[in-house]
Amino acid sequence: MERLTIGKAAKMAGISTDTIRYYQRLGLLPDAERLESGYRVFTFEAVRVARFIKRAQALGFSLNEIKELIAFRQDSGTSCRDVKNAATRKVAVINKKIEDLSAIRDALSGLIRTCERGGGAVCPILESLDKEEKS
Repeated sequence: MERLTIGKAAKMAGISTDTIRYYQRLGLLPDAERLESGYRVFTFEAVRVARFIKRAQALGFSLNEIKELIAFRQDSGTSCRDVKNAATRKVAVINKKIEDLSAIRDALSGLIRTCERGGGAVCPILESLDKEEKS
């Protein structure tokens, strides 16, 4: 079984050595074996998990959510339904963010239109941001 230095493992996973150490501190990657020289050595499985983490992050999963996905991956009793439920929850969070961002975009677009119509002596965007909230 080939053992990899942290640099080689990081390069194969497409991440930095600091990221590998960070993932280890969070418990996403297991601690590496240490040689008598003190060097850490990693297995190809650690590289595979690091790549898994990167792909999950690209789909928008947080590191805490990824920790759950890794646990699912390691638990032979995990059903596809468990993983589907986690993905479904993530889609709901993403949909909420899209809704919130759409509302922000619409509000800013409205302020820009007001500004383009000539809002007067004070910039309507700044004036809007300066208004006190009504309770």
